[in-house]
Parts: sequence; structure tokens; C-alpha cells
Amino acid sequence: MKVVGHLTIALLVLGCMTMASSCFAFFPEPGELAASLEKETHPLSSFQAILSFPKYPDVSCNLWVKGNLWRQEFVETVQGRPRLVGAALGTRDSVTRVFPPNGRIPLPGLVVWQFSFRRWLDMGIDPAIMSYQFLIDRPCLVVGAEDGQMHASQLWMDKERHVPVRAMWHKEGVRYDLIWDAWSRLGNFWLPHTMWRAVDGQHPLEMHIRWNGVNINLNDGLFSASAMDRQFRGTALYPTSSPLFSLWQGTFPGHQAAD
Repeated sequence: MKVVGHLTIALLVLGCMTMASSCFAFFPEPGELAASLEKETHPLSSFQAILSFPKYPDVSCNLWVKGNLWRQEFVETVQGRPRLVGAALGTRDSVTRVFPPNGRIPLPGLVVWQFSFRRWLDMGIDPAIMSYQFLIDRPCLVVGAEDGQMHASQLWMDKERHVPVRAMWHKEGVRYDLIWDAWSRLGNFWLPHTMWRAVDGQHPLEMHIRWNGVNINLNDGLFSASAMDRQFRGTALYPTSSPLFSLWQGTFPGHQAAD
């Protein structure tokens, strides 16, 4: 069943299939959606997670999030030895530091998952258009698109859990697609344990999430740009030949650090 689920998600991000919609007469007001989304995601004020990539098993990503700040570090294992190959800092909206300095990196998918409803509207989702559809076996409220409108900017929210399960948006003529999957309850939170990311329906990247702590105490220095500068500026990080980073540089919505 797990294999079938992964295959179905892969087909979804490739745009090869759509899910049947259901007809319901009632749609909530945008204000209600904003409130329910904030209720489920806002109390998750900090967390630490490790992302792994089944297609690229030698690479992992350590992610820390506290409020509007995040930090991630990429580790590649070569001949059994882990070594740091990249690091970044950012906010909910931008990347503020990247090492190596000429690198590009996308906003972490778990940061995007915590976007406010207002942020999604700013990204071009039309709250006047709604539909009910299924993502695999989960009933969803889709904001911004009717059934079959796969090229519209849209946010899919689980109808029962009130959390985002899929988002599609456009930037500079490119369509980005994120799916959060494999949910389980951790404390008071529904949390995804798998993410899929694709661009223009191509190069679907599967990521597995291991949650190491939620609402934990994280030192402010971990998110300090000056501290990261002192740690990495002038330091040559280990080079990497992993195609994962070439994929990110070339296809995914990357950001260079602001000057």
C-alpha cells in the first residue's frame, strides 16, 4: 500500500492524473480558513527535523525553525564520513545567508508549509474560487482552483485536519508544486513525514522527514547571521558532487542570500 501511495504522489506531481472532486454546497469564508489554518500551524513555534532524500541517500539536511527564523545545514556522507557541504539562514520570506556564498537554495518546504493564509493570497491564490477534491484518500478543500485546473495557483487543505497538504503557485512563469504526505499525530500536531517537490511537473523530489522535537528551546545564536558569518566566512566547505544540488540549482525555486 505504501508503494502504491508513493506512485500515486509521483503521478500527481508529474501532472499525469487528477483526483475526482466531490460536490458540496457549502464553502467556508476566507476568514474562517485563515483562522483554522493559524489554529493548527501557529502553535508550532519551533522545531528541529532531519530531511533525507531516498534518491540521494548520501545527503541529509538538518533544519531548525524558531518563530520566523530558520537554519539548515546539508551533510553528505562520503566513504562513511559525514561532512558539511552547505548551510543557510532565512526568514519566512527570504534567504539571508548561504554558504558557499555563490550557492542558491529554496525556502525549506516545512517553512512554506507554515505560511499564513494571507501569505498564500499574496502569492496569487484566488479565495473566490473553491472546490472539494481528494488527494489520494484525503478529502480536501482547494482554494484557488476548481477540479482539473492544475495550472492555477492553489492551496489544498485537509478538510478534517485543517492543515495544508498541497500547494501550487507561479513565479516568473514557472509552476511550483509541493505535497506534504504521510501524516501522523505528534503531541497536539498533525505533522507530515514525507514531502514532494516539483517544478513545471518535472523532476519530482521525494523527501522524508524525521521530527526530532517540536516546541523545543532553540538558542537564538543558532539563527544569528553574524554568528554564521564568523563560523563559515573564509572557510572552505567540503565540495560536493551530489546531483541533488545540481537539481536544486537548476530547477527548484532557489534564492541567493540578500546582500
